[in-house]
Amino acid sequence: EQAIVLFPLVLQGAVDRSDGPSIMSRILQSLVDGLVFGIVLAIAAVGLSLVYGVTGIVNFSHGDVVSFGALLAAFLNAAAGGPQADLFLAAAGAVVLASVLGIPLEGLFRGVASRARDHFTILVFSIGLSFVLRHALLFVAGPSNQAYRQYQLQELYRLGPVVIAPRDLAVAIAAVLILVAVGFLLLRTRPGWAMRAVATNPGLAEQSGIDVRRVQRLAWVLGTALAAAGGVLLAVSQQARWDIGYQLLMFMFAAVILGGIGTAFGALLGGLLIGVIAQASTLVVPPELKPVVAMVVLVATLMIRPAGLLNRARRVG
Repeated sequence: EQAIVLFPLVLQGAVDRSDGPSIMSRILQSLVDGLVFGIVLAIAAVGLSLVYGVTGIVNFSHGDVVSFGALLAAFLNAAAGGPQADLFLAAAGAVVLASVLGIPLEGLFRGVASRARDHFTILVFSIGLSFVLRHALLFVAGPSNQAYRQYQLQELYRLGPVVIAPRDLAVAIAAVLILVAVGFLLLRTRPGWAMRAVATNPGLAEQSGIDVRRVQRLAWVLGTALAAAGGVLLAVSQQARWDIGYQLLMFMFAAVILGGIGTAFGALLGGLLIGVIAQASTLVVPPELKPVVAMVVLVATLMIRPAGLLNRARRVG
């Protein structure tokens, strides 16, 4: 007959201690992750806001251009089959090719706008076009995720209580450089001045000798390029997928409305804030509810300050 002996697993007098990170470490980690996500979101949101500010069109297919850029970069990256530098070439090629998509998009929306009786028709057309583009990407690329080869497995950098992957650090640096370039374009170049003039007053800009139609086409090209750039950077941190931009669309609208719809710098500020708020919300709610948090921020902004943070309220009538 065998005897069973029980040994205590907790020594007498020992203190029960949790091995998980402290609440302060979790807050700092959420802040870093939120900033990385927010700055990528800001790039795509600036493109969406730029198109609306110059043309007055709400483009629901903007999210699908994000997906197109991510998938196109993954395809070019896989076709190259070379060193890590090929990823930068694939990303640049995807952004350039996606920017060309802005020309037919501008033509489509201009044609519908010229025959539409109201903005609701354009809005419905935008939603329908988004549905078609999204499922065209599903048909061509398939439902599976596609990862960039260079960033599949990496060791994490530890900065005190915060950890960050090298790919996320590279994404943040690239995003900052892109946003600085966009800011310089809008503030220091003639095309930027023209886009700001058309966004402020199209009629007065046309009387001043600005080719409004050409400027609107430029805004579409730049907006689609920024959408593709945001898709590539998002797919580096995550993976390229046919609906990655659709999943980001509500975050983009929340960022644009929070910062002030039609203002590129408002979209930048809104993207950073939405990124941090959405990521910080995972401290108290499941990560799956991050889109709900973004929608709560959007609704609250529309109720409290409809013009956004960087726009002034206008008197109607």
